[in-house]
Amino acid sequence: EYYGPDNLILTVVGAFDARSTEERIRRLFGGLERRAKAAPPEAPPVTLGSVVTETLEDDVELSRITSAWHSAPLLSQEDAALDVLASVLTKGTSSRLQKALVYDRQLAQSVSAGQDSQEKGSVFRVDVLLRREATQAEVKALMDDQIALVADKGITDEELRRAKNAVETAFVRGLEATDNRAEQLATYQSYLGDAGAIDRDLARYRAVTKEAVQEVAKRYLDPGRRVVLIVVPSAAAQAKAKAGPKEPK
Repeated sequence: EYYGPDNLILTVVGAFDARSTEERIRRLFGGLERRAKAAPPEAPPVTLGSVVTETLEDDVELSRITSAWHSAPLLSQEDAALDVLASVLTKGTSSRLQKALVYDRQLAQSVSAGQDSQEKGSVFRVDVLLRREATQAEVKALMDDQIALVADKGITDEELRRAKNAVETAFVRGLEATDNRAEQLATYQSYLGDAGAIDRDLARYRAVTKEAVQEVAKRYLDPGRRVVLIVVPSAAAQAKAKAGPKEPK
């Protein structure tokens, strides 16, 4: 129903001869039978009315806490603001959660955040890898406090400048590899109907303001509406850690 030539986007990148490549594409794909284009599937917005918590045991040395929120769709202006928010929270030693959890209190081994952008609805995630001596309660409380500060008080001009520079640098570096370029061109054509929309996409990030970052933090990162996944060391993993490394023979 969906995998037909009317739904196909073919992207060619790299060093190639345009005429011979076009002839080859026509030879390979020109004979495919056209069919009626299927209507996009409906996907109403998903909302959570409470916190959904799941705890799993696994063969890991350290515990991990992941908080995930439903967020703005791909290529929207709010989607860009959420990317900037992720950078404010965890990119660099002076970012909110890196400073609070990793350096000041030394409760976390590492922390990361990201906006997993999708067409119908995205997910904003914060991942914290705990140190052995840290408790889940104090890590979650400190993480929530830092996010609440952004939602309530906003961010500084310097934080916005650093975050936007980091996001734009990553954006441009992501176009260096030819396979990434191909994927980006196809994405723009598929979602925006314009394969050359790179300037339009980049403009979203350059237009992000402090107020926009505060607004998406307030709107989407509600501590009472999220999924919290906690992964803890299993009994076998804890026993292995206590036993320590084996002596070499």
